[in-house]
Amino acid sequence: MPMSVDLDMQGGTPCFAGTRVPVKALFDAIEGGSSLEKFLSKYPSVSDDQARRVLQQAEYLIETQAPCNATDPNEPIANDISRLEGALDEAGSILRRLDEDGNPVVDRKALARAADFLRRSTIKSRMSFRRTMQMPTIGPGPDGSVDLHWLTQDSETLVNIPADPASPVTFYGDDREGNSVKGSLVSDDNGGLVLWLTMKQ
Repeated sequence: MPMSVDLDMQGGTPCFAGTRVPVKALFDAIEGGSSLEKFLSKYPSVSDDQARRVLQQAEYLIETQAPCNATDPNEPIANDISRLEGALDEAGSILRRLDEDGNPVVDRKALARAADFLRRSTIKSRMSFRRTMQMPTIGPGPDGSVDLHWLTQDSETLVNIPADPASPVTFYGDDREGNSVKGSLVSDDNGGLVLWLTMKQ
């Protein structure tokens, strides 16, 4: 596992696994003309294998990123929002589903909170990363909460949205390479999670 993201530590900055060294430090060093050897001597807690695997993953993303996930700079962001609202309209049907006791399986407040989370994440993905975030499967979670589930060929991420606004949004995701993201959101700053979701589509 070359890197990890944990929003409970380092504010969600992607770091080399088992260290507090941001992955960005490697790219900054290379951009500044430093060699990999100099970077590793400056950050001895990062292994040569970790650094090389991160560089390989970056190269892979650049070469193979699906064009359908890229955003046409001329496409209005309203199109992204329109697609999202369509998905949310369809998801509204879960409010009619009842459990064995005749109670709704999803709290209306949880679905509204999930919709707000997805709207903010969609805008963040477009404005900060210039990409269109794919829509998740929206379904019931435990205790009336809403689960947002992203599943691709190479990764899986689950975000749980409780109805109570005082309860944090929690999430966990991993990919085939052994990278992972986990934690809880105690504020509206979901940039680290959106970056993960955007790049793992």
